[in-house]
Amino acid sequence: MTQLNQQLLLPEVAQSVQQAVKQAQSSTSEQQMQQAQQAVQQAHQQLQSIQPSTLQEQQQLEQLQQDVQKAYQKLQLESQQLLQAQQLVQTENQHLQQAQQQLKKEQQDVQQAQQEFQQAQAIATAYQNSHQQ
Repeated sequence: MTQLNQQLLLPEVAQSVQQAVKQAQSSTSEQQMQQAQQAVQQAHQQLQSIQPSTLQEQQQLEQLQQDVQKAYQKLQLESQQLLQAQQLVQTENQHLQQAQQQLKKEQQDVQQAQQEFQQAQAIATAYQNSHQQ
């Protein structure tokens, strides 16, 4: 790659990095995070292909690399938080299922008790009727 092409490429890559960083900062869903992660990886690959020819380009390249690293770390943190939230939801779902099973068992126990009470009442009524005559 010629030096002229390098100089033209650096601003494009800088813009690409800035877009990737912005995408990483605004991602809220799992799909958006995956897209942001791809954008950050692409920006990183673009940065790897640039050979700075001046100190200013070297400094700009280093700053862009730091930006990409921060975006990647932010995505890693968000990914970890998303995983923790998913695990929490899963745990809450398990607790809810257990509570529903417990409620169902208690409802069955109440129905059984009602049936036993009705049977006892019928026996008592039959006993009472047989002794009144």
